[in-house]
This record gives sequence, structure tokens and C-alpha cells, in this order.
Amino acid sequence: DDGRFFWSAVDEATDINSLDFAEAEGNPDGCVRVFAHLQELWVFGFESIEVWFDDGTSFVRRGSTVIPKGCIGKHTIAELDMDLFWVGNDNVVYAARGYGFERVSTHAVEKAIRETTDKNEIIGWTYFRDGSAFYVLSGPDWTWRFNRTLSRKVGKPVWTERYSYDNGDRWLAEYAVQFLNEWIIGNNSDDGLYRLSADAFGEAGDYLVWKLRSAPLHAYPKQICIDRLHLDFVTG
Repeated sequence: DDGRFFWSAVDEATDINSLDFAEAEGNPDGCVRVFAHLQELWVFGFESIEVWFDDGTSFVRRGSTVIPKGCIGKHTIAELDMDLFWVGNDNVVYAARGYGFERVSTHAVEKAIRETTDKNEIIGWTYFRDGSAFYVLSGPDWTWRFNRTLSRKVGKPVWTERYSYDNGDRWLAEYAVQFLNEWIIGNNSDDGLYRLSADAFGEAGDYLVWKLRSAPLHAYPKQICIDRLHLDFVTG
């Protein structure tokens, strides 16, 4: 909480010299988490971020870099190749842009973050699937997924809600790792590991959830009569 971070000897994680530490003091606001990104250390504070690097003998701050945006919860930080995502101290999701930042959340996502009492319960993680890249953000009773690939294509942030059967409005999936060309997904309700597959017709033994919302319709002050409704389903 005092903003210090420590490092070990090379190839010896248990050998930590009491003098091998530094302190993020450009804006002395404590330390939420230290995260390695593109061969640099991003030291996230409550109100700001500092970038440090290894100069061969120690860690030093990158120039006078102090990014004026803190982090609201240590578990929200996640890397997606060149991108770094986190939830700021203003309940907004940001992506790093060099040593700057860009808002990528929508008002609906920010509302879910704002209404979560314990921000340390919010978890962010990333994965790739079929040519698309995703950042997933979950709270105790909600999950939103950011589609980075589609967002870049349409020029605005694209978020969708994810659900699991009989699990409220939260997706069971939590954290992912790529192993032997497969994506292995953890489960937030037990210690099971699952394989992400396009051939699956269920989720951890339960039904897949699909929600369909109609387009907005209005004819105020008149009423609307829908004469016919066709539903054509294919399972998958």
C-alpha cells in the first residue's frame, strides 16, 4: 500500500535483497498491482500509473512518465498481445495507447462496474477465438465481453453480455490459457477446467443460453399490431 515493489535475484525468486526495491512516487498514491507488459513494468496505483524498465542493474522509471489514471481493482488488469486493459478509478474500462489511455467501455458496462460494491471481485481476462480477440470482464452477478476485433472494424466499442444457465447473469468462464492449440477455461463455481470448442452443444454439462431482443418499435400515441411472427431455430 505504500507504493513499493521488490525484485528478486536473476533466476532465484526466493533471493530478495532488502535493498532491491523501488517506489512509485511520481504520484504517491499506493500500489494496486505491478504488471509486466511489453518488457516494461506498469505500476498501477489507485490514482495513477507509472512505467518502469530494467536498465541492466536495477529498475528505473521511464522518463517522467506518470499516467493520470489509476486502477480500481487488481484483477481487472489483463493483456491482449499489444493491448493492456484495466478498469480505472472512475469505473471506466481503459486500453493503453502508448503511455496514454483510451476509454473502451460503454455506459451499460460502466453502470455494472459502478454498482459492484467490492471492486476486487471484478475479474478481467482475455482470449482469442476464430480470428477475434476478446477482453472479458465479470462481476459477482454480471459478465460483459469486449470484442476488440469487431470494435476496430465498426469504429466503436462493441460489448455483449454473456450468461450461463442457472447462474444468474454471470458467465461461468473465468480465465483462459492456450495449451496445445486449445483454449482451456476455468470455472468460477468449481475447480473444473473446460475446453472451448465450436462443436460443443452445451456448457459444463448445462444448456447454452441465448437471449434475443426485438428491435425498438413505437407508434406513439397509437398502438402497434403485430400480425405474424415466424421463429426458425437451429440448435448450436
